[in-house]
Amino acid sequence: MGILDRLLGRRPAPRPGAPAPQPAPPVVAPEPVAQAPVPAPLPVAHASAAPEPIAHVTAAPAPVAEVPPAPEPVAVGPVAPEPAAPAPTSAELRAWGRENGFAVSDRGRVPRQVLEAYTAARDGVRQG
Repeated sequence: MGILDRLLGRRPAPRPGAPAPQPAPPVVAPEPVAQAPVPAPLPVAHASAAPEPIAHVTAAPAPVAEVPPAPEPVAVGPVAPEPAAPAPTSAELRAWGRENGFAVSDRGRVPRQVLEAYTAARDGVRQG
């Protein structure tokens, strides 16, 4: 049986020797549910009744107080660190290393000792 047959509600033909399909049980309508009684409607005012007049206001409205300006915003929370200095280029590190007595090659990775010494000198830290 294909999908289209199932969607259309078709049943496949019984196979030879298979028991006959049982009929579906009859659909029984549910018993009615008791409902709560509906309350009586509220009385409605007659349209012919004239509304009472509103008394005149004799006092002037109170003056509106001026609103003071909002205070300046204040920074709350941790202060953001100052941006770090830009990283030096390898050419700058090599030139600094040679000027300060380090053996630095023209190519390849700059030795860690040169970078650490450069950073310490730039930040004003004394190496011991």
